Amino acid sequence: MGDDDIMNKCLELIDETGKETLNSESFTEVKMETVKSIICRDTLQVPTEVDVWKACMRWAEEECRRQGKQVSYIFFFYKVFIQL
Repeated sequence: MGDDDIMNKCLELIDETGKETLNSESFTEVKMETVKSIICRDTLQVPTEVDVWKACMRWAEEECRRQGKQVSYIFFFYKVFIQL
């Protein structure tokens, strides 16, 4: 099994456990590129897009804290949606 196969299996598992993945504490610890790759997947299984939104807000809050910045959702919108 190669690296691409392993990555695809991981992404399939994330898709199948979408809500649990987004609600996990470790979701707020991943890099921005990982957040983008997860939330942009058409195959991510979540009850509603509100679940994705809430997870993104939690991630943005934690990222601001990591960078010692005031919590700002503008940061998230710019970094994720403007730079897609």
